[in-house]
Amino acid sequence: MSLRTDFHAAFDEVAPSTFGMPERVVRTVAAELPDRRRKDRWFVRLRAPLSLVAVLLLFSIAVGALVGGRVVRDWSAFTRPAPAGPSELAQLETRPLLLPALKAGQDCPETPLNALPGGLFPSGLYGHGPVYVAGGSSVSDAWGTYWYLGAVTTAKVTGLVVVRGRDLYTGQPVVFVGKWASGPVAGTDVVDGKSAEQHTELVLDRRHPPLNTIQAGTVTWGFTAGLAIGSSGCIGWQIDTTGSTTEIIVTRSISR
Repeated sequence: MSLRTDFHAAFDEVAPSTFGMPERVVRTVAAELPDRRRKDRWFVRLRAPLSLVAVLLLFSIAVGALVGGRVVRDWSAFTRPAPAGPSELAQLETRPLLLPALKAGQDCPETPLNALPGGLFPSGLYGHGPVYVAGGSSVSDAWGTYWYLGAVTTAKVTGLVVVRGRDLYTGQPVVFVGKWASGPVAGTDVVDGKSAEQHTELVLDRRHPPLNTIQAGTVTWGFTAGLAIGSSGCIGWQIDTTGSTTEIIVTRSISR
């Protein structure tokens, strides 16, 4: 026995058995070699027509851009908010005035006073709801007469209130000054020592009531209204809310 043979025998006793692993590795490599060559050939064939791949890639990008643009446009159209319709205020302002026009000699049909349920405003208010008008004091100057009045809205009113008025004999418009006055400007005057614009509308927003005026579901709004010299004193008010249109007719003494 040679030294080489003794060395291998000693190593085999110490090292764990490989159970023929080297032989299996060789067989496996030999068996897979044709497949590897086939894969290499397939890869080479696929890589060869690069111009075709580039054309297909550009075509895919173009199609994706077209489809993506269409999706974006459709989504934008779907999510774009609908155009807003006429505002609540504009809708109320476009309602025609239904106040009567009286001729000389005709009586002024004054609206009777009504007391609210629950003992509120026992002296009575003009109107039948949901908005009432309370009388007040007046002041006159070279322009005409102003009245310090009050509007009382009930719980049925949840949005805007637009008040307009005119003299039922002369057709002169009622003007409003100070807080809550809105709409077109008819002129200017000095009221309570301050220059003030005269507007032809009074706009109240039940969603933003004045402080300390809420009582049993009602809200009181103090406002100032006026008529120029030459008015008859028979005044018609048209009060518009989202769900109602009411008329109130009152008589007031005026400056001549």
